[in-house]
Amino acid sequence: MRFPRKSAITVAGAGSVGCYVGALLAASGRKVTLLSRAPLAEAIASHGIRASDLEGRDTTLPPTALTATADASAALQGAKIVLVTVKSRDTETVAQLIKAYTAKDTVVVSLQNGVDNAHVLRRVLGPKRRVLAAMVPFNVVQNHESDEARASTGQRAA
Repeated sequence: MRFPRKSAITVAGAGSVGCYVGALLAASGRKVTLLSRAPLAEAIASHGIRASDLEGRDTTLPPTALTATADASAALQGAKIVLVTVKSRDTETVAQLIKAYTAKDTVVVSLQNGVDNAHVLRRVLGPKRRVLAAMVPFNVVQNHESDEARASTGQRAA
């Protein structure tokens, strides 16, 4: 199944893995919305996001490169693809939000640890919804610079 480049992608549960995946998708020109907790959404909306890896990729995106919000309705409405990156314990809750705010043809992809997450998503969303189980074959670590280092350079990290 191919999606046009302008198809809206929402990352539901944008913590470490979700922000990394979302940042790389946005850097490739995709329309990305990150659904995260309010403090992180506000930091990204104000300062953008940086994603780097051990292979030397280092991508810094301005706040205009993607959308970050804590509002599930705003994040999910219009999404053609939803990447689920919440903790396993929150899968049922996010599935209820996806069911409430997305169209029936929205593709849902579980990028979560755990063996039952796609099953939980399918059970809540119903048999006619397309739910895919995927794997994240890497670890993501947040690198929080000290407040003094950021202050000395005039930057804030998200």
